[in-house]
Amino acid sequence: MAQCQLCGKFLSSNDSVKCDKCPKIFHKQCVESVKDPKKAKLLAGCCRKYLHTLINGSSSQDSDLSPAFASSPNEVIPTDFMTELRAVRTEISNMRLEIQAFRSEMAELKPALQACVKKVDDMEQSVLSLETEVEKMKGNFDTMKVLEKNVMELKISLNNKEQECLSNDLEIYGIPEQKNENVFHSFFLYCNKIGVTIREEDAVNVWRPGRSDKDNFRPRPIIVRLTRRALRDEILHSSRIRRHTPESPGSLQTAPRIYVNERLTKFNRLLLQKTRENAKKLEWKFTWVKNGRVFVRRTEGSKVKVIRTEDDINSVFGSQPLNNPCI
Repeated sequence: MAQCQLCGKFLSSNDSVKCDKCPKIFHKQCVESVKDPKKAKLLAGCCRKYLHTLINGSSSQDSDLSPAFASSPNEVIPTDFMTELRAVRTEISNMRLEIQAFRSEMAELKPALQACVKKVDDMEQSVLSLETEVEKMKGNFDTMKVLEKNVMELKISLNNKEQECLSNDLEIYGIPEQKNENVFHSFFLYCNKIGVTIREEDAVNVWRPGRSDKDNFRPRPIIVRLTRRALRDEILHSSRIRRHTPESPGSLQTAPRIYVNERLTKFNRLLLQKTRENAKKLEWKFTWVKNGRVFVRRTEGSKVKVIRTEDDINSVFGSQPLNNPCI
């Protein structure tokens, strides 16, 4: 900020005059003081000449009497430096307060932020643990699939061996049951009626399974274990030819319908039952058992399918639509 060349104080553009010969500036009030010889010595010759003209009254107005001391239009001098400085200080103070408030808020948020970071870290650890468990489970799942396959193969192998042990056995349904009957004699009479000669030494054992139920009018089946498979096959063949038997003498009364089947393991019985259910729904015409194995055929002349497991049932019948889905 410019200073007066006479009094040395700061001055504003509204209260200053400038020599048009040199860059010196003065207060308007200090112009009259140039009569003082001490102060006049401070002035250069150009300034002293023009101030002397001004004091002698060559002009009645400040702006007209001293054109040499008019404000320079090219020089920019702040009008209220102190006010602006105070405003700047106030602004800086406000900014400091805002920064302090911001720091306080950040200090309050820091624990919450740290807690969130900890939770995120814990979640990451949990996710990693879960991923590890999933990978283990995938490995276990593959192992379980292999084990299940092995178990199924063992079950099938065991079932085949068990079925082989029953390869000489028959199940006969429909022969009337008599009190205190001789089961072998009933079997012997039935074989005679279907044209098969049987001797006592041909049968290892003949019995009716389960307990007798007086209230049950349906006779229990007869289980026969023969010594030879060929004899079993002969009885099966003859029974299918002569399924209806005429009146029989002795203990064997009229038997309207008698069925003779191969004796099956529990696994094969359930397999045959499910196969028949699916074949009936999908109208497959033929379902039968031979040598302990289940066979199906859709129509005469079509390809014969072997059913060994439930997976075979799904593969054979699973893709076949029902003729009437509402049933």
